[in-house]
Amino acid sequence: MDFRRERIVCVSDRHRIEASVALPSEGHASRLSDWLNQRDREFIPLEDAEVTSLDDPDDVEHHPFLLAARSHLRIVSPRQGN
Repeated sequence: MDFRRERIVCVSDRHRIEASVALPSEGHASRLSDWLNQRDREFIPLEDAEVTSLDDPDDVEHHPFLLAARSHLRIVSPRQGN
């Protein structure tokens, strides 16, 4: 299966995360909304993640890979612009 990378922004109660996800190039779950709504997806694998604290915007961490619990995310959106 071929994959494409898409930059997304996730917001939890305490953090903003900008990262890449690997989505199927076509077919089932090729749209971000379909991919996120798969019933068995409890964690979202994120690559090249930049995690910013909402309490302290100067507190930024970079992670090559992390898993975010879908149940803790309040907003997930494709990243707009460059």
